Amino acid sequence: FNFSDFAAKDLIYVDVSQRRRDTLGLTLDKVLAEDYLTSGNAASLCGKLRFTLSPLFSRVGKAALSSIQAWGSSSKPSVSDVLPAPVREAISFLRDLLPSLPAAVVQARATLQVPTIVLTDAMYQRGSSRPAGFDAVYRFPESTGIVPRRMFTFGEADAAFLAALANFSERATYISQLEVLAVLAAISGEAGERLRGQVVHFYIDNQSALSGLHKGYSGCLDMAHLINAFWLRALELRITPWFSYVPSKSNLADLPSRSREALGPLLDAGFVETEMTVPPFPALGIKRGSKRAAASDPTSASPSRDSAPRLL
Repeated sequence: FNFSDFAAKDLIYVDVSQRRRDTLGLTLDKVLAEDYLTSGNAASLCGKLRFTLSPLFSRVGKAALSSIQAWGSSSKPSVSDVLPAPVREAISFLRDLLPSLPAAVVQARATLQVPTIVLTDAMYQRGSSRPAGFDAVYRFPESTGIVPRRMFTFGEADAAFLAALANFSERATYISQLEVLAVLAAISGEAGERLRGQVVHFYIDNQSALSGLHKGYSGCLDMAHLINAFWLRALELRITPWFSYVPSKSNLADLPSRSREALGPLLDAGFVETEMTVPPFPALGIKRGSKRAAASDPTSASPSRDSAPRLL
């Protein structure tokens, strides 16, 4: 526990020792070298990693941890069994993430920070000229000083992204995956930078996407990759995300996700279009050599760009 900012900022930093990080790193290295993990050791490893993955509601890296836990609970590997590719990928990701994680930040007293509102929506129509579209609508509180305070943005999943989804599993629809992508895209690029250091309340009209983002993982590998990427980006931006369900008929983002011809109500209300950055299908990994952050005030509008892991 670090109370250095408690008197001035009501903040407490909770971290694990460097010795524990090093020990966990050696354990993960051994598992990767041997390409083998018993069910008992998988349970033990997950238990040791849970507290280490505590920043940002313990959601960062949770999708990878869930893959290891599922492997340990669903089978009793024999000596000849090698790790499945998804499990090995998850362990490699956690090994790279481990040195980079900052301390968890606990706000000792309730804050009065007004949240930024972000509504997202997606559509999927196989065979159409625009099969996979999504968008986001933003409303920034006046206290942020961000101009314009009301924005909306469009995006489309290209053929390469849809091919990556199909590579995991052929489905009749990818609407849930695209709903998660819409939220990830909403915090990517220049639009995402405007959210840095803020409390952000996301409204989503898809229960599957909402549940996965809230839990931090999904049993579907494609969803797990997207959810994992969202929480890594959220950590990088130092945002505090909250999620709520909004019925489609009440979702402002439902209008532009269907067609540009439906933008009238948004334009009349003073919303301004801005560019959306659509990320490629995320690898379950981080950039090598990411620096580990010293604990810093999560409410700061301009934290260090080296303060958290970066997406590949």
